[in-house]
Amino acid sequence: TKGGVDVEETATKNPELIIKKSVDILQNIQPWQAREWLAEAGFKGKTILTMASVLLKAWNCFLSCDARLLELNPIIETPAKELVAVGAVIVLDDDAFQRHKEYSFHRTNKKQTQREIEVKKIDEGDYRGVAGKYIEMEGDIAMMTSGGGGSLTNTDALISYGGKPANYNEYGGNPPAEKVEKLTKLILSKPGLNGLWIVGNIANNTRVDETFKGIIAALKEVKPEYPIVIRRAGPGEKEGFSAMKQLAEEEKLDIHLYGAETKMTETAKLMVELSEEYKKKKAGK
Repeated sequence: TKGGVDVEETATKNPELIIKKSVDILQNIQPWQAREWLAEAGFKGKTILTMASVLLKAWNCFLSCDARLLELNPIIETPAKELVAVGAVIVLDDDAFQRHKEYSFHRTNKKQTQREIEVKKIDEGDYRGVAGKYIEMEGDIAMMTSGGGGSLTNTDALISYGGKPANYNEYGGNPPAEKVEKLTKLILSKPGLNGLWIVGNIANNTRVDETFKGIIAALKEVKPEYPIVIRRAGPGEKEGFSAMKQLAEEEKLDIHLYGAETKMTETAKLMVELSEEYKKKKAGK
């Protein structure tokens, strides 16, 4: 009954609101099961029926598309009591593409850049977490984001405040420092950057201090003059934030740190403002 990009925060603060169910692949989800689960989750009245319809459609989509993941987040209820999936993430199983000749899309409609190719190599042969998702864009604010839904939401937030993303990126699943270091260096190798935004919701299985080790190693080498805005929370955040503050002092970097008390979208606004100030300062040199 409570959605939004920070579902991990809900799971931490109000675990009773999160209902997890296993599905027998041979039996599928029966309509009566869907209704029972939704009632257990706190839905009432006709909303149980409409949500059950959404749940069953999502399950059928998951199966028919041979998906590895299907996430609808958030689903909103309009004043007319209609349900609308505002955001969605779907990950398709590449190995099943041979069964879907009807697919007419491509992973990208442009030739991959050298950076995109190099970032993809980060995960090859090393399955500890994910750091190899990167799509280059035409903007000047580099982004290091965590979580599929959060990454999309934050990209939209940056654009809504007038910022222009230099890339789309996801990292998570507790990747080791060396993988994050490689990712950071490649992201920051793009010419013409005027800011770096490192943003994610409350991590549950990713250590903030471990990923920060990789980011810090890269920043020590690159030494960017543009502003860096960080909004992160989760296991090891105290140690990670302490190390990041020490880096800022030692290397004289313009780093702005925020935790769970600050909304991710608020730091998007700050990132754009600081980036504009930096560009004016740079132009005045």
